[in-house]
Amino acid sequence: MEWSALGPLGVFREEGPRSTLGLRPLLLREADAETDSTEADLLYPFGAYSREREDVDWRFFTLFRRTEVEEPGREEATPSEVSLYPFLFWRADSPGRPGYFAFFPLGGHLRDRFGRDDITFALFPLYARTVNDGVRTTHLPWPFVAAWSGPEQSGWQLWPLYGRDVRPGRFDKTFTLWPLGFAQDLDLDTENPKRVRILLPFYSLLRSPQRDETTILWPFFSKFTDRQEAYEEWHLPWPIVRIARGETRRITRVWPFYSTAVRQNRTDEFVLWPLYLVERDEGEDRRFTRRRVLFYLVQDTREERLQEGGSRHRLDAWPLFFYEAEGDAATFQALALLETFLPEDAALRRSWAPLWTLYRYERGPDGHTVSSLFWNFYRREEAEGFLTWQLAPLVAYRAEEGAGGPVRDLWLLLGLVQFHDAPGRRGLRLLYLPWITWGVPGEEKP
Repeated sequence: MEWSALGPLGVFREEGPRSTLGLRPLLLREADAETDSTEADLLYPFGAYSREREDVDWRFFTLFRRTEVEEPGREEATPSEVSLYPFLFWRADSPGRPGYFAFFPLGGHLRDRFGRDDITFALFPLYARTVNDGVRTTHLPWPFVAAWSGPEQSGWQLWPLYGRDVRPGRFDKTFTLWPLGFAQDLDLDTENPKRVRILLPFYSLLRSPQRDETTILWPFFSKFTDRQEAYEEWHLPWPIVRIARGETRRITRVWPFYSTAVRQNRTDEFVLWPLYLVERDEGEDRRFTRRRVLFYLVQDTREERLQEGGSRHRLDAWPLFFYEAEGDAATFQALALLETFLPEDAALRRSWAPLWTLYRYERGPDGHTVSSLFWNFYRREEAEGFLTWQLAPLVAYRAEEGAGGPVRDLWLLLGLVQFHDAPGRRGLRLLYLPWITWGVPGEEKP
């Protein structure tokens, strides 16, 4: 069942256990009774709400986030995490998951946030201490003065003048006048230790058993020798001229006129970049090709799944339309203002795309088709034994196969005039008055 109002703005739809209700683009809610889950968009992408059973997550433009988690032994979910970026961060204590509180920049304590195991700060950036993988770092103030120590690791920096980070047997990293000078010995405990020396803009050197890199007066000259993948590459200068030759890759580029790059199963080409670009990836189980004109202006993507079987084809002509087919299913839509750039964004499809969709056609794998023109001014839906169409608000028609034969209904002017035709009976209704029926005596009214 589907109902709409104010063109694409108001919508209510039921499809089995799933239901949709909303007023686009302000609020749209999708619920699934089978999985006991709900998703809602509040003026997407500014606000979002999701729930799966008792676990709840609120987000508002990534600035505010509130999470509710059902804890063992409790009948209801409780607020366990609140974030108001970049000022307030709070998490409740729970078994095996300590809480924290921080109010930026005054002070606080964070756990498992921003890529660190532990963060403590006061009057940031005057004082900050972080712990990650056992390494404790103290900043006084951040990022200029810092010292760190941990399991077999130590270092300090007076940024940007000088800094050193040492872990004997693993690495030794030094910078001078960052970002101009670097001396680094890396991966010392592996079979491929690296020695890096950089003094910008004059030279950059990397030496290792598997790979050498030499750059003089970047970007004018660079040479790369990869002994593991057996190829050599030159930039003369980057990115204008790029040449690579070897067993695993072959690249010839004179930008922006022409380029072809072959890396194992993948091939990239362009002519008069970005006028025409091609990507190909041919593996044992997948064959993929994408052709583009002016990046996203026209884009044709084809994929074949060789082992599983099946194929997928998508054609975008921004902003006019997109067409997508996978197996026996297909979708065509015009206009398509953002779908070309965000083809996998489900929230965009349900909250915003219907506002600019002038025409849409969908065919399911079972042959069920739905088409809509000008926000359901004309709408047609057809499946096996079923057909309905409308030209709102003038006329609507519905036909389906009943137990005794076809059943047909016709509505004129929003139901002011209604016709009904079923095996053995017919009916007429005017101005919503009682039905006038005729046919086989004793038949019930329609």
